[in-house]
Amino acid sequence: MKVILNLKLSKIGKIGDIVDVASGFARNYLIPKKLAFEANSKNISFLNKLKKKKENLEKKTVNSAKNLATKIEATDFVINLKVGKNNKVFGAITNLDIETMLKEKGFLIKKHDILMRDPIRKCGTYKINIKLHPKIIAEINLLVISNN
Repeated sequence: MKVILNLKLSKIGKIGDIVDVASGFARNYLIPKKLAFEANSKNISFLNKLKKKKENLEKKTVNSAKNLATKIEATDFVINLKVGKNNKVFGAITNLDIETMLKEKGFLIKKHDILMRDPIRKCGTYKINIKLHPKIIAEINLLVISNN
């Protein structure tokens, strides 16, 4: 019997897959527990509509992420800090500091989306990647200067 999976089931398939299973397994287990529903023409057309909606939503999300990346990359970011000898910063600039700076400029980015290997401990220019979407990564130029 062909069914459309409503949940990801190991060794059977993932959500939306049309799979062929034993009719007893489908009638006695999958369908009553709402893990799957029968793959008739009505349900298949409904599934296709859902897939199209999901694709359109994904396209909109990617486009909005691209637009945000363009805006972020066009913006200048400068942090003024107190520094000691050899232009070393007192403390360090972390993801949280960059998140705060982005909020001040009007960009709502979470700190875990800011991709930094190490905290910034010296003055200079740094390129920092920001993950806006799994497919879209923006790169900002951050200038750290001394206010001494």
